[in-house]
Amino acid sequence: MVTRTTTLTDHTLDTLARRAPATDDLLELAAWLHANGHRHLSAIERVELAERLISRRRFLIGAGALLLAGCGAPGASAPTATVAATRTITDHAGRSITIPVDPQRVVAGYTTDIDVALVLGLPLIGGPGARGLATQPFVPYQPQEQLASLTRITTFPEANLEQIAALQPDLIIDSVGDYIEGRYALLSQIAPTFDVSGPAGDGWRAYLRAVAEPLGRAAQAEQFIAEYEARAADLRARLAERLPNATFALIGAYEPGTVWVSDVQMHPVKVLADDLGLRPAAIMPATSADRPNLSLERLDLLDEVNLLFLRVEPLESGAGRDRSIHDPLKASPLWQRLPAVQNGGLIEYDAELFYSSPLTAMALLDVVEQALLS
Repeated sequence: MVTRTTTLTDHTLDTLARRAPATDDLLELAAWLHANGHRHLSAIERVELAERLISRRRFLIGAGALLLAGCGAPGASAPTATVAATRTITDHAGRSITIPVDPQRVVAGYTTDIDVALVLGLPLIGGPGARGLATQPFVPYQPQEQLASLTRITTFPEANLEQIAALQPDLIIDSVGDYIEGRYALLSQIAPTFDVSGPAGDGWRAYLRAVAEPLGRAAQAEQFIAEYEARAADLRARLAERLPNATFALIGAYEPGTVWVSDVQMHPVKVLADDLGLRPAAIMPATSADRPNLSLERLDLLDEVNLLFLRVEPLESGAGRDRSIHDPLKASPLWQRLPAVQNGGLIEYDAELFYSSPLTAMALLDVVEQALLS
């Protein structure tokens, strides 16, 4: 249960829960919560009320099954319910979870989880737009035609439990669990939740395989990996011929007049260096703790870099890119004199591609091919 400071007593929440419709239909419960929960309760109290209603829903489902089994004339066969096949697995945190072998209604906990579900051909019914928000469009690199029937939901930084519950998922795939305390406990009360935040930190291949194996979709995962690696090998050979010994740096700006330089552990760096054979510039540190922030007066530290990959942030509306933060940078004489800028070695990439997934890796290959090999 969530620790809270509240103006309502547990008795009051129990009373509200008893007033809710006696139904196991999540859509009806979600509608009731929307009408009755938001006006009178704090955010934490709404979560607690949702927990109680979901727990009661499970009781009603179980009671309904018992009633079905006990009804009918003596000697008559009890109705049998079709139960989906399940398997029990242990996740990276050591939790034992039971998931459907063949899920029919999958919800993605983050944008990159949508990517994995699409690659594996899972029946995805909902997931977040850009930055984890229902109010944002789906990110541009995703195949929009495959997302047309999806319901956008908010999953980050705080998951909208009512939106998720209303979709009635039979499986939630979530790579954010390790980063938000209590998230797994809340999501797993709605549906079996496969927390893959551990494997997601081990690179996109490990992440994809971790989801694929228990769902019987290892073949789809390996096919995608093979296609990616074949394409990456082709680009690597072409880059070696056209740009032998080229060095690169991954940079961005979170505030005007300051440039940050990525460390070598970041997802795009792994794609550019490990898969495409480009050489990280010496200015790129080994860990995020050592990332340098350069003022406009120290841009000369980028003089020896052949290729600069500049991260471009999305507009708040989600429709388009926000390049205004780069204006002071591009107006700097030192920036304009950088060899990478003068020689066509400045390459923009969307901020969403910073995060590890099979589709962001493939999209980074697109960026490199279009910028350097077309």
